[in-house]
Amino acid sequence: MPLSHGQVTVECGFSVNKEIEVENMAGSTFAAKKMVCDNVHSVGGIDHVDVGNKQLLLYCASARHKYSSYLEDQKKHRSKVVAGGKRKALSDEVDELKVKRRTLQTAVVLSASLQTDAEALSASADDFADQAEKLQKLPLLAKANGM
Repeated sequence: MPLSHGQVTVECGFSVNKEIEVENMAGSTFAAKKMVCDNVHSVGGIDHVDVGNKQLLLYCASARHKYSSYLEDQKKHRSKVVAGGKRKALSDEVDELKVKRRTLQTAVVLSASLQTDAEALSASADDFADQAEKLQKLPLLAKANGM
């Protein structure tokens, strides 16, 4: 099926994209490679690229600096992510310790309550035992032993 002249450049671009494509290539790298290929194609091939062009030399000289600053930015971003992860881990640990503290406080309160209940029951049992001894009533003694 013949293509119109307007689509030929698009189809040619797809084949160039396939040639420069590498797995796991970042989008910015892919775009930069595509721009280089388009420029080389527009001047008529690699043999016609003017390597003495001042603007080209300036771009090449600044490319390493831009790449270094990009790597530095990535490093800062990773360190922020790591610091944020550590901060989150510490925050989670603090929250967990707060929950444990509340649980222990509740357990202490319940323990104190049970202890006072046990002391009250023991005191009641002693009172019933004393009354049973004084009055010589066996049901009071049984009640005291039940407590």
